[in-house]
Amino acid sequence: EVAQGSYCWEGLIDAKCVDTVSPHEIINVKNLKPITVSAQSELKIKYKKEPIENTLGVNRWINNKDSESIPIKRNVIRLPKEKGKHVYNVFANWDNGSSNYIFVVEVR
Repeated sequence: EVAQGSYCWEGLIDAKCVDTVSPHEIINVKNLKPITVSAQSELKIKYKKEPIENTLGVNRWINNKDSESIPIKRNVIRLPKEKGKHVYNVFANWDNGSSNYIFVVEVR
């Protein structure tokens, strides 16, 4: 499951920016279920419309306040080897704006 986080988007008539709570709080509010994965597996990030080149990024949240940038190559990230739940947010820019999305994986 994936939930949308903060975003800014321009339409033909109006523009809208929404600032959301932290990824951990979004997970709790939306009751996001983790995706079960194998240690060090690869995850490909896909969108219906590709983001602007070189704007796609990924963070892994260590706790509710701290995150680390995750290397991404050709829209693919390597998931951790450490067992347990890991929170990620993916962000990118498009011609009409920017958005980020939150998801949880559970390494078994």
